[in-house]
Amino acid sequence: MKRLFVVILLGLLPLPFSACSEQRERIAALFQWGETQPKHEVKKADPKAGEDLDMSKMTVEGLKKAGVRMTEIPADTVVVSPERQQITGVRYGRAEYRNLEKVIRTVGRLDFDEKKISTVNPKVGGWIEELYVDYTGKMVRKGQPLLSIYSPELVSTQQELLLALKAKEILSKSPIAEVAAGGESLLEAAKKRLLLWDITLQQIETLEKTGEVRKTMVLYSPADGFVLEKMAFKGMSIMPGTALYKIGDLSSIWIIADIYEFEIPFVQVGQKAVITL
Repeated sequence: MKRLFVVILLGLLPLPFSACSEQRERIAALFQWGETQPKHEVKKADPKAGEDLDMSKMTVEGLKKAGVRMTEIPADTVVVSPERQQITGVRYGRAEYRNLEKVIRTVGRLDFDEKKISTVNPKVGGWIEELYVDYTGKMVRKGQPLLSIYSPELVSTQQELLLALKAKEILSKSPIAEVAAGGESLLEAAKKRLLLWDITLQQIETLEKTGEVRKTMVLYSPADGFVLEKMAFKGMSIMPGTALYKIGDLSSIWIIADIYEFEIPFVQVGQKAVITL
């Protein structure tokens, strides 16, 4: 209100005629601004508009003469625009007989064939004297020496076998059949004990021929493959059942793939799979 009052007072001051009239016009425009804006008028459509258009040219022949390209579509044809096809994902093609295929894409991981993994563990306690396979990843053959161990139990059993062998020779001369058979049973019991401890028959035959007790006995690989894990070290004390080597045959491996539950009906035994590494 103060600003408006000042403007009015300035308008009442004695000014030249031209300045006074100009000031009055500004004041009048200030109070009449809302009334001087143009108003929008809505006109009604003329019902006779378009009567002068020549619709005779809007025929097939007329459009062809005008250069409009037209394609004749049979009555039983369904037309879907390219834009609509892209939105809905519709695909079309010729109707024909063919095998339906379901492609399942997934990821997998390589793993060892559990049926071809062997573990080497002694059945007697002792100490590792020598390592013949001393690193992981080395390829071994069935029957290849892995390590030699010293075991007091093996030494005593070898001595028992040699004593049983001598007893058999002496008792075999006895006229009593039961006594002769007793010497044979003692020898077989000592052999069986060594065989149960993974001592080979060839090692036992060598012991019988030489008659010498060996301080160490060699353990051999039970299968062909690669050393997957090595837990044996020279001089290490071992107990019965201690895992020393893990050997795996990698001639065939497994691929474990993960699929969704709804894809299980499409997977059957014997199906082929394409693998990309």
